[in-house]
Amino acid sequence: MYLKKLQEKRAAAQEEMEGLLNKVKTEEREFTDEEKSQFEELEKTIKGIVDTIEKMKAGRDLTEEKESEAETEEKNDAEAGAESQRAINEERAFESYIRGIVEERADVNMDKGTNGAVIPSSIADRIITKVMDICPIYQMSDRYNVTGNLSIPFYDEGTQSIQCEYADEFTDADSTSGKFDNIELKGFLLRALTKVSKSLINNSKFDIVTFVVNKMAEAISKKIEKELLVGTTSKIQGMKSGISQNVAAGSPTLITADNLIDVQEEVPDIYQNNSIWIMKRTTRKAIRKLKDSEGNYLLNRDLTAKWRLCTTRKRCIYI
Repeated sequence: MYLKKLQEKRAAAQEEMEGLLNKVKTEEREFTDEEKSQFEELEKTIKGIVDTIEKMKAGRDLTEEKESEAETEEKNDAEAGAESQRAINEERAFESYIRGIVEERADVNMDKGTNGAVIPSSIADRIITKVMDICPIYQMSDRYNVTGNLSIPFYDEGTQSIQCEYADEFTDADSTSGKFDNIELKGFLLRALTKVSKSLINNSKFDIVTFVVNKMAEAISKKIEKELLVGTTSKIQGMKSGISQNVAAGSPTLITADNLIDVQEEVPDIYQNNSIWIMKRTTRKAIRKLKDSEGNYLLNRDLTAKWRLCTTRKRCIYI
């Protein structure tokens, strides 16, 4: 209401100013001292009104912005609460399904298909999150959430690459370049059967959902690590496919410190920073036992300290 009064007052002052201007124009003369003073006073009044109106609008916009933020926060809280409740209901349905309990409420029961019940998304997310926690190979791998086959182009310089050379004027150069090829990723279905004893099923105090999630994650982790590194014929090829570079040890039963240096130096410097060691536990054991001529361990003199070749499991994977 007050804003409307200010707008009306400004309109009246503007109308009075226009009247003074029209009078001077009609009579073709200059402002008198009284008219000049009156005009400046009206101009000052209008500026004050405009400034007040702008401040009121700014305050109103700020209030509306705060109200909008409050509404957005309330909406987000409501959505988070609904998501949390959905996860609780899905966990309850999953636990009831494992224990063989069917409730009267349809919304807390799992949908069943021809091959059993579909795992709720919140439980599946927990399993995948657990897999990433305990499977560094999967965690560091590129993952594509797509269905069907996926074709990924890559630039191959294995047989020929772009070369830079000295050139003489007015002489032709031979063209050299790599070639583009594709890596075809096919989809495969994995499954993990988790058996739970009847004594655990009948024990209502036992956290059966966490038990199943952890056991399935462990099984999936072992399978993924094996497939990504070793592979299976006609299924996932693993790292053994297409790898041609190798470093031969001096003996089929002996590893030396020089062999480790040779392996590391085969990796281009540009890739060294994010490289990791992958080895069998028997290989790790042999490396840790490397000694100098005086019987001191090469990699770690203090057996109570962390082994230096792999500061964390993510830097050195054992299979």
